[in-house]
Amino acid sequence: MRVPLYSTTKHDRSRITLVGIVGFVAFGLLVGGKDFVSRPSPLQLAMLAVFVTIVCALAKTILRARPVFGTAEGLVAMTRKGQKTIPWSRVGEVEVPISSFNPFFRTYYVTVRGEPTRIYFFAGRPEIERLERFRQDFAEIA
Repeated sequence: MRVPLYSTTKHDRSRITLVGIVGFVAFGLLVGGKDFVSRPSPLQLAMLAVFVTIVCALAKTILRARPVFGTAEGLVAMTRKGQKTIPWSRVGEVEVPISSFNPFFRTYYVTVRGEPTRIYFFAGRPEIERLERFRQDFAEIA
């Protein structure tokens, strides 16, 4: 049985927010693009570069968070290629990255012992507590 160890609400809201931001940026580029093409200036180009960089960084931050589930076998992380099961004995403690300063879209991560991989996910206190219980209960069995 797979138990969700991530906040489905935060996960879904973050993706919806990202789609809204990208739509807003695309609309702005379409509306302002004509003016920019007719009279480009270094200031406009710099502002455009900064704006696109911020949107790309935001997208990367939001999209790196994955759904994670707990099973008796280990932590199941959904990846772009499918799913990956990590035995509980190799799952590190839950940590908060320095870059996760927004409490509404706060991401957490666990490290995988023996790998440079971090698994990012959206969570609240209940999900963190469930993950810690799984880790403590099943790490002893492995």
